[in-house]
Amino acid sequence: MLFQHNLDRYTTWPMFARDIGPDSGSALSTQNLYGVHPFYMCIESDGKAHGVFILNSNAQEVETGPGPHLVYRTIGGRIDMAFFPGPTPEEVVNQYLQHIGFPFLPAYWALGYQLCRWGYGSLDAMKTVISRNQALGIPLDVPYADIDYMNHYEDFTEGDNWSGFPAYTQQLHSQGLHLIVIFDPAVEVDYASFQRGINQDASFIEWARDDQVPHNIQDQYPMAKNTRVMLGNVWPERNTAFPDFLDTKNNTNNWWAGEFATFHKTLPFDGMWIDMNEPSNFDTGTYSSMEEQLATSKLSCPISGADASLEIPPYPTQAVYQRSGEYLFSKTLCMLGKTARRSRNFYDTKNLYGWSEARATYQAIPLVTGKRSAVISRSTFPSSGRYGGHWLGDNTARWEDLQTSVIGVMEFNMFGIPYVGSDICGFNGVSNEELCLRWHQFGAFSPFSSLHYNAARYGHTVIRPLFFEFPKDEETLTISEQFLWGSALMIAPALYQLPFDGMWIDMNEPSNFDTGTYSSMEEQLATSKLSCPISGADASLEIPPYPTQAVYQRSGEYLFSKTLCMLGKTARRSRNFYDTKNLYGWSEARATYQAIPLVTGKRSAVISRSTFPSSGRYGGHWLGDNTARWEDLQTSVIGVMEFNMFGIPYVGSDICGFNGVSNEELCLRWHQFGAFSPFSRDHNSEGMPDQDPAVWPSVANAAKIALSFRYYYLPFLYRWVENASFIEWARDDQVPHNIQDQYPMAKNTRVMLGNVWPERNTAFPDFLDTKNNTNNWWAGEFATFHKTLPFDGMWIDMNEPSNFDTGTYSSMEEQLATSKLSCPISGADASLEIPPYPTQAVYQRSGEYLFSKTLCMLGKTARRSRNFYDTKNLYGWSEARATYQAIPLVTGKRSAVISRSTFPSSGRYGGHWLGDNTARWEDLQTSVIGVMEFNMFGIPYVGSDICGFNGVSNEELCLRWHQFGAFSPFSRDHNSEGMPDQDPAVWPSVANAAKIALSFRYYYLPFLYSGFA
Repeated sequence: MLFQHNLDRYTTWPMFARDIGPDSGSALSTQNLYGVHPFYMCIESDGKAHGVFILNSNAQEVETGPGPHLVYRTIGGRIDMAFFPGPTPEEVVNQYLQHIGFPFLPAYWALGYQLCRWGYGSLDAMKTVISRNQALGIPLDVPYADIDYMNHYEDFTEGDNWSGFPAYTQQLHSQGLHLIVIFDPAVEVDYASFQRGINQDASFIEWARDDQVPHNIQDQYPMAKNTRVMLGNVWPERNTAFPDFLDTKNNTNNWWAGEFATFHKTLPFDGMWIDMNEPSNFDTGTYSSMEEQLATSKLSCPISGADASLEIPPYPTQAVYQRSGEYLFSKTLCMLGKTARRSRNFYDTKNLYGWSEARATYQAIPLVTGKRSAVISRSTFPSSGRYGGHWLGDNTARWEDLQTSVIGVMEFNMFGIPYVGSDICGFNGVSNEELCLRWHQFGAFSPFSSLHYNAARYGHTVIRPLFFEFPKDEETLTISEQFLWGSALMIAPALYQLPFDGMWIDMNEPSNFDTGTYSSMEEQLATSKLSCPISGADASLEIPPYPTQAVYQRSGEYLFSKTLCMLGKTARRSRNFYDTKNLYGWSEARATYQAIPLVTGKRSAVISRSTFPSSGRYGGHWLGDNTARWEDLQTSVIGVMEFNMFGIPYVGSDICGFNGVSNEELCLRWHQFGAFSPFSRDHNSEGMPDQDPAVWPSVANAAKIALSFRYYYLPFLYRWVENASFIEWARDDQVPHNIQDQYPMAKNTRVMLGNVWPERNTAFPDFLDTKNNTNNWWAGEFATFHKTLPFDGMWIDMNEPSNFDTGTYSSMEEQLATSKLSCPISGADASLEIPPYPTQAVYQRSGEYLFSKTLCMLGKTARRSRNFYDTKNLYGWSEARATYQAIPLVTGKRSAVISRSTFPSSGRYGGHWLGDNTARWEDLQTSVIGVMEFNMFGIPYVGSDICGFNGVSNEELCLRWHQFGAFSPFSRDHNSEGMPDQDPAVWPSVANAAKIALSFRYYYLPFLYSGFA
């Protein structure tokens, strides 16, 4: 069985969605299964690829054969063809997905392991299966409920043996699990759900004319009597109707969503599994006359007369006629049925049924759960991946079905449905231990059981065949039993029982492989390890050309020895682990340090083993797992001094030694030294004798004396932890004491005082504080105020930073004569205020300087290590970062920060409004440009003050600005003090226009939000 088609023989491949399970037991089964995907890819001899998509929804077939040649046939409808030039296989798929739509992004939990079976006799039986797997520690995210949970197999109901199901679902939620339940499209025609559909004018598949309706069936049901609804037989005990999800009025989809929402109030499920949607009908019969039709109780379709023209078309397509005695309507509905509000024949739209149901179900999710979810559909069509995933149908517990599952997963990724997988262990038949083990190992790498962001955002495959990455290697064209996750990780599942002997390699014992050759790999039944081979090109990171002594001073070691593979991806797959490994301890310390406000709300300590330059900003360090010997005590002294030099002053060694057996004299001396190490800890290894001070009286006494001395001088030691930093003057003699000395808290400091909105002088926090104390203080102030006023978001203004009426001075006497901040314009101190080049950033206005409306350029930031001259443009960015980092401590939820001043990467921390604009048409026009610009700058959360901040707006301008503002990511009406009100309610026409525009915005808000995800 190959993914690649065999073009040396003539083969006809039918395409017509039918309720037929996979038949991998035969040598070559060409029968069509549940969905239809008329798309193929051709690989040329030079490795270049192209794709062809033939859009047609009727029964169709493709014949392939020698030459090679391809013949396409369809029995109706229109044909639209699209050509995708590639030239690589992955680019072909990307181009195809740009044409039909990118796949949906499933909920993260939906990528976990899922457990399902048909045949739970009761809720207790389901509980038993789930509990026994949890007891064994099997990672489980999603239990399923098949049709067993329903009352007589009716959608949106619960059976008698399932009382307590809602409470159990809440229990699953409390364990972090999510529930997916099954729904069939066919609804019984004598219960409340169908009645609500009729009341809401939902549409169902119907007979074309009244005289075709079998009244012996129809008249049994008061709700269906006097209608043309085509009644069939599926799982419910009585007849069923089939919703028309192509309803041009959308009433059917609205009713469908409402049924989900109503049922969800009873059973809070998380995802939807939609089955039987080819659509399937049981035992569809035939009739040659109305008398024959009325003599049966099952759905029958005409096989003679004028009405039979759609049931038995002139061309006997292989989609049906490869089986004797079958018709187009076999196991489904009559082709003469009407869909799309009676505007289309079922003959033309049958293949669209699963697609249309998946779309309607996907669109119901916001109304049902309000969260990202998952829809799994049996029948699919091009672009079904936009709305849901797919499982490969009712397979059988045999090795052949496991093997074809690999091909199926790769195929559906190529079709734009990356969320795909097979029923692990098989749906039909009796599985066995080894088959089930191997299927679980393969299933762990099936997307439906991974890499979905790139698929949803950019239209890439999640699972891809090897030839997608190596199109010029002809050997990869015939490999159908291995696949890739993305572009780097190859999966080679065990697919055969008792494979042949050979050389086998575990991923924990990496070896080199030559491109274009085959290597055998063994995996014992008793092991749970997964073998993932590394190609020769990828090994370049594991064994670099230069044998650095950092690794190779020990024989038999590699860069990955005692760590992870160097080809691993970090930084959201943008960097190799090879390049970032040394940053791991630093990044973990930073993340841990940033978590402290959320955890304790107080100043705390982080101690990290692995460090890197600037690690001292986030935590301390101990000198590793030392040994109880005098040499280690001696090197500890050197180590403490070294790491202080490296900027990590909070450092120390394990007193008395971590490994080995210490002695009284060594421990006594180490405690005396440790009392003066910034980080002081007695710590030893498991299995070693106790070595705390109380073990030896002399050590206890020495430790007591030394520690008493330490605690006495602790305030001195603590001096390295200073308070928050503010922008300061460079020298003491620059400080204007006539201002400074008015404030006891600012007296005897160099803090540069300005004038903004408060009545008295102000200081400007130094958010570039290298010790991060300023940011911690800032977060603490937010948290304290939040207890009084529980705000949700932060708007940070005036952060260029702005200062009112900054003056000038030529001498200290001039400076002392003013009460406002003044900056030097002559002498040595003026070199930064009046630089040699008069940049247009300031000097386009007469009488202005770099410090105009801000602080003096000679000010000091970053704990006095930088001039304000160099860092002023970073002020808004640094404040936004500090404010964003305060959010966990303040609200504990996702929030929003809006900043006036920005810089590259400000978008990581907040949004932006386009400043204090004016109520005039020109400002509305430039707002459109501004919104586009800041999206280009990486700040997509942006908008302008609707109606204008300054000036007096008018009705027409405000109406048009609200219409534009409804489509700005940041949408806010804001105006200045002293200006007339301009909220929408001021003018009836503006209120009406704003209501319409904002209603549109809120309807599409999930789509807008997905742009930020």
